[in-house]
Amino acid sequence: MNRKTEDEIIGPSLINLKKRITTLAKEHIPVLLIGEPGTGKELFANLYMQKSGRSEDKCISINCAGFPEDATLTSELFGHNMGSFTGATKDRKGVIRTHKGGVLFLDELGHARPGAQALLLRFLIDKRVKPYGADVPDPEPIDISIVAATSNERSVLPELKDRFATLYLPPLRERGNDIYFLIAAFLDVHKKKITEAALEHVVRNAPHDGNVRVLHKNLRNACFKAQESGKDFLDLDSFGVAEGAIHDPW
Repeated sequence: MNRKTEDEIIGPSLINLKKRITTLAKEHIPVLLIGEPGTGKELFANLYMQKSGRSEDKCISINCAGFPEDATLTSELFGHNMGSFTGATKDRKGVIRTHKGGVLFLDELGHARPGAQALLLRFLIDKRVKPYGADVPDPEPIDISIVAATSNERSVLPELKDRFATLYLPPLRERGNDIYFLIAAFLDVHKKKITEAALEHVVRNAPHDGNVRVLHKNLRNACFKAQESGKDFLDLDSFGVAEGAIHDPW
């Protein structure tokens, strides 16, 4: 089993969430991941895919924000018949049919238009697919697991949200001492140490927007600056802060 994604979800506060999504994935229960940008929704979605037991080549990710119209997202998911809308020059199966027996990850579900969300709700209820614009009396039954994510749960239809098991991913500011584990893991990968003063600076100035994603960006920029200075550790100067004293690397 590929443990890379599981190992990338770092911090004691997330242990129970990892156990929960593993159980849900093995039982093929639809999951909606809710959290601010940078809280790790994609990592948890990948973990769901891995723990589902489904074939990796039958797993696919769709970013709903890239489909501003109902028809385009509906076509991407469920397929369409030729001529069902402008630009539909040939029949299309859609990813739900081409990836049956697998896992579909719907990122930014809140960006999907209400019409597309309503059709997804219908699919979660009866597990049958009718191509967009098609008049099919007996739609095809499809077995596929679905995990979705959003940073704005208010944009998800309440009826659709109710069809998912919801998991809330906490922002970094609510994760207590996890930040120390995140910093240590990042520096271990990049083979860098950090002074006590610089560590205190990073923790004290932990990002409120962007969460772990921005924390990693700040650490990455500091690593580049330290490397340019010929240092194998991060100090206050690496973060653009004047050094008040010399500290031993942590």
